[in-house]
Amino acid sequence: MTTITPANSSIGNYSNATIDVLSAYNVTVFGSDDNLTVEAKATLNIGGSSDNITASAGSILNLLSGIFAVTGTQVDISVSPGEVTSLQIAGFANYIYMTPVVAGAVDYVNISGDYESLTAEGYQVSIGSTGQNSIYGDQINGDNNTIAVAANSKLTLFGTNDVVNSGNFVSLIVYNNSQNSPLDNISDIINGSFDNIALVGSHAGSPLQINGSNNTLQAEFPATGIIAIAGNNNYLNAPEFGQILRFTGVNNTAQMWHGVAHLGRASSLTIFSDFNTVITAAYGDTIGFFGKSEVAQLSNGTVYLSAGSSATIYGNDDSVNTGAAGVVMGFAGTGDNAEISNGTVYVLAGSSVTTYGNKDTVNTNAAGVVMGFVGTSDIAEISNGTVYLSAGSSVTTYGDDDLVNTSAYGVVMGFVGTGDIAEISNGAVYLSAGSSVTTYGNNDVVNTSASGVVMGFVGTGDIAEISNGAVYLSAGSSVTTYGNNDVVNTSASGGVMGFVGTGDVAEISNGAIFVSAGSSVTIYGDYDIANAGGSGDAMSFTGMGDIAGISGGTLGLQNASVALAGGNDTISLAHLFGADTLSGFSSSDVLSFSHLDFASAAAVLSAAQQSGGDTLIYLDANDALRLTGVTAASLTAAEIKIV
Repeated sequence: MTTITPANSSIGNYSNATIDVLSAYNVTVFGSDDNLTVEAKATLNIGGSSDNITASAGSILNLLSGIFAVTGTQVDISVSPGEVTSLQIAGFANYIYMTPVVAGAVDYVNISGDYESLTAEGYQVSIGSTGQNSIYGDQINGDNNTIAVAANSKLTLFGTNDVVNSGNFVSLIVYNNSQNSPLDNISDIINGSFDNIALVGSHAGSPLQINGSNNTLQAEFPATGIIAIAGNNNYLNAPEFGQILRFTGVNNTAQMWHGVAHLGRASSLTIFSDFNTVITAAYGDTIGFFGKSEVAQLSNGTVYLSAGSSATIYGNDDSVNTGAAGVVMGFAGTGDNAEISNGTVYVLAGSSVTTYGNKDTVNTNAAGVVMGFVGTSDIAEISNGTVYLSAGSSVTTYGDDDLVNTSAYGVVMGFVGTGDIAEISNGAVYLSAGSSVTTYGNNDVVNTSASGVVMGFVGTGDIAEISNGAVYLSAGSSVTTYGNNDVVNTSASGGVMGFVGTGDVAEISNGAIFVSAGSSVTIYGDYDIANAGGSGDAMSFTGMGDIAGISGGTLGLQNASVALAGGNDTISLAHLFGADTLSGFSSSDVLSFSHLDFASAAAVLSAAQQSGGDTLIYLDANDALRLTGVTAASLTAAEIKIV
C-alpha cells in the first residue's frame, strides 16, 4: 500500500489509505479505514470511520466525526460532540478534550494508557480495555460522566455528578467542589469494593455516594459536604471537624472528629475519636465508640464502648455494652440497658436505665429517673428517683427521697441521703451517717456504723444494726435492733421490737418488745408487752398497762403501770418517780428507791400503807407506788434497796 503524504493545509478524502502527516503540517482528512501517522508538532483534523491514528509527542488531533483508535504520547486530542461516537486511546500522558456531549447523544471513550488526561462531560468512559488491569495515573475532568475503571487501576476524578464503576483494588482520588448540597442530593457515585478512595478538594465537599464493601476512604477536604456509604466493612478517615456521613450497611468504621453520622436500618458503625453524633431513625442499629463525648441518637439499638470512652444515648430500649473499665455512659431515654463494670453512667431527667455489671456509678441530677441494677458494688447518685435491683445485686444510693425496689432475695442496698425507701425482703440495707430510709418488706438487715441514722420499717422479721440512731415502725411491723442508744418509734398498734444493746428507747403502744440478755431499753407508750430473753436486762417504762416479761433484770418505772412476768427483778424508781402501778411483784424482787426520796428501807416501810388489797408506798401527792396484790405487812427490808 502506497503511503500518502498530504501537503500542508490540504484537505483530502481517503479510504483504506496509509497517511503520513509531516511535522508542523496542518492537514484535514476525511475517509474510512485509514491508518494515519502524525509526526511531532503536526495538526490533524479528521472525520471518518474506523480510522487508526498513531501520533507523536506534541502533535494535535481534532476529531471531527466518526470512530477512532488513537495511540500516542503527550498528544492533544480534541473531540467534537455528537459526531465522534466512539474513541479508543492507548499510549501515555495524552491530553484529551471532549466537547460536552449534545442532548440525547451517547459517546464512548476507552482509555487504555497511563497518565492520560481526559476532559469530558456526559460521556461513557472506560479506563482499561477488556481484560486489562492496572491503568495508572489517569485523570478525568468534567461532570455527568459514567466511568468504568479496571481493577488495580489508579484514577483521579475532578467534577460532580459522575458515576464510577470500579473493579477491585482501584485507587481513586476525587476532587469535588460543589457547595451547600442537601443530604439527599447525591453528587458523585462510586460503585466498587476493595478500593482506596481519597476525597480531596480546596472547597466544601459535595455529596458523594459510595456503594460497595471493604473500601478505604480518606476525606481530605474541609468537611461541609456529605459522604454516603452503602455497603459493609468500609473504613473512612475524616480528619476535618464537622464531617457529615451516612451509612447503610454493617461493620463500617469511621475515624472522625466533631462529626455527624446517620445510620440506615439494621446498620452497624464503629466510631474512633471524639465529640461525634450518630443518628438513626431505624430500629436495630449497632454503634461502637472508641472516643469521648460521643452522642448516639437511636432506639432499640446496641452501643459498644471501648476502654476510656464516653457516650450519651438519646432514645429508648437500647443496650449499651462495654467489657472495659473506666467507661462513661449517659442516657436520655427509657428502657435502656447498660452492660458495664467499673464505669460511670449518667441519666437525664425522666430517663430509665438498667446496669449489668459491678462497681459502677450511676449519676443523675434530675428528678424522676429510674435506675435498675444487676450486679454488685454499684453506686446510684440520685434524688427523687426509683432504683430497681435484681437478685444478688448490691447498690449504694447517694441522694434523697429515692425508692429502691427489688422482688428478689439476697439484695444489698446502701443509702447516703434522707427520705429514701427500700422495698426489699431477705436483703441487707446499709446506711451512712445522717441518712434515713424506710424499708418495705420482711426479714431484712439494716446496718449502719454511723450515728444519727434514721430507719423506718414496714414489714416483719427485720433487723436494724444501729447505734445512736432512730428506728420507725409501721403498723404490724417487727424489727430487732443491734446497737446502743437508739430510739425505736411507732405511732401504730401491733409493732414488734427487739433490742440487743444498751441505752435504747422504744416509743410504742400496744406493741411487743423483746430484750436480749444484758440489754437495756426505755419504753414510752401504753399497753406494751416487754419480754426479756436472758438475765441482766434493764427495762424502763413510761406508760400505762405495760407488761414486763423479765427475770433477773432491772425494771425502771416513771409514771408507769407495769405487770411483771418473771422473778428476781429489780424495780428501779428514780427520784420523784411519779404515780406508778406494779403488778406481779414477788418476794424475790427488789424495789430500788433514790436516797433523795427515802433515807432507808425503814423509811420506805413506814411510808407503806394498806390500800384495799394493794400496798401503796406514799412519798407525796404526786409520787406513789402501788403494788397490786401485795399486803403492806408482807414487805420486808430485804426487798428494799436505797441508792
